[in-house]
Amino acid sequence: MRKYEGVFILSSSMDDKEIAKVVEHLKNVISKNGGESIEIKEPQKRRFSYPVNKSTEGFYIEINFATEPQNVQKIKDDLKHYPDIVRYMVVRKEE
Repeated sequence: MRKYEGVFILSSSMDDKEIAKVVEHLKNVISKNGGESIEIKEPQKRRFSYPVNKSTEGFYIEINFATEPQNVQKIKDDLKHYPDIVRYMVVRKEE
């Protein structure tokens, strides 16, 4: 298994319960596709450098996880259709 880091940006209009629901969904997507969450950092509200979907800020969530390389695309495909995630990026971490 390789280690990956995912950064997920959520809408700034979400409350704590909605954010917790999305984090749980992210954990489920990762585990459903053969991965395991290693570390989930606390969501942080930050300003964007440029407007995204007419919004100037959002909640950033960083998740470190491990999975097989062929599962990363499956995880990305599942996240494409989730409306509460504004943007996301998954990169492989150096070992």
